[in-house]
Amino acid sequence: MGVTNDEQPTLPSGTQWHIRASGYEATIVEVGGGLRALRHDGEDIVHGYAEDTMADAARGHVLAPWPNRIAGGRYAFDGDTYLLPLTEPEHANAAHGLVRWQPWQLVEHATHRVTVGVTLHPQPGWAWTVRFEMTYVLGPDGLAITPRATNLSDTPCPFGFGMHPYLTAGESSLDDVTLTAPQDEALTVDERLIPVGREPASIDFTESASLRGVTLDTCFTGIGARPGSGMPSRPADAAPRADGAASSSNDAARWEVSVSTSSRVTTLWADAREFGYVQLFTGDGLPEPKNRRSGLAVEPMTCPANAFNTGEGLMVLHPGRTWTASFGISSRH
Repeated sequence: MGVTNDEQPTLPSGTQWHIRASGYEATIVEVGGGLRALRHDGEDIVHGYAEDTMADAARGHVLAPWPNRIAGGRYAFDGDTYLLPLTEPEHANAAHGLVRWQPWQLVEHATHRVTVGVTLHPQPGWAWTVRFEMTYVLGPDGLAITPRATNLSDTPCPFGFGMHPYLTAGESSLDDVTLTAPQDEALTVDERLIPVGREPASIDFTESASLRGVTLDTCFTGIGARPGSGMPSRPADAAPRADGAASSSNDAARWEVSVSTSSRVTTLWADAREFGYVQLFTGDGLPEPKNRRSGLAVEPMTCPANAFNTGEGLMVLHPGRTWTASFGISSRH
């Protein structure tokens, strides 16, 4: 007899939901609703974490209702000012949203797919009720991920989304990896990692380049959408897209970021209409030496850091409206 969720031991990341199909296996967790593990043909293709440990360095975390940082945890919206807890105290920022340590609930579970959800209620610095769901589906093309966010409040709310997986192609160090990524402009940041401007990308990864000796904690944007690649920046004054229209890899331009070794290529793709930014992080500054340069964080984001203050890429989710998009991870030999 299989082990039911009620019979699972208590783990730091809560209940574990396993799915498998077409040579892929994934584990989704209760704490944060994120991706703890993803394997292809028995090999890790994300650098996750063990089931008996907490997620460190935001591994596999869902980043909502904003990705990245809010300077000082302070922002204004619709005439009111809000102050969030400073979850990145070393830089005095509010980091990576409010749902990554919340307990998510199972919505549906089959052999190859799982949907989990959480309702975010008002709390200090956040005045709205928003329902989030994450659907993970495995198939021949790897893992497809569909986030959904619905505003259950009677007033509009600011909104952004991202996710924080670390890709691996079987290497022991990122020094053994080549990176291929769409890029044009990089956001420059201050000492608190808050964007202050833009500059041309210093290394050209569009045709692939080695990561040996390269340190990244950089947000890229600025490439026009085209099938198979490209990353369009959403202007700050653009009409927000939160109309509930679903996106898929089949009907939308998408961009791809790939890490490669001689034996494997692992790729994260994302709907370019929704994800106008990607943060690439080599992990050089992580506190645990074993985690430094052990996987490349590839973070698809709908907006950059501090969007709640700058408005760049920010969406406004109106009452009763749902935002959804698609991205995923695949691998090949």
